[in-house]
Amino acid sequence: MGKEIDWKELVGKRVLVKEPPYSALSEVIVCEVSPSGKYVCLDFSSQGGSNRVWVKAEKYVVVEILSDKKSIYDCWVQILPKL
Repeated sequence: MGKEIDWKELVGKRVLVKEPPYSALSEVIVCEVSPSGKYVCLDFSSQGGSNRVWVKAEKYVVVEILSDKKSIYDCWVQILPKL
């Protein structure tokens, strides 16, 4: 089994996660971690708005930590009005 995830170190960061046994990846922002560390609040709204959901921390696997740069959608939202 892999290394245990320290979700508290990921608060405020964009990460790619997957929910085993599925192979699809989701981009999320880690918003909060419960005091016990058993639950994590993830924001699945890569296209703006807010879709914050509290889930069991053990339910997801962190595949990769992304840069602090905005998502491609955020970039297009800023560019399109200027065209």
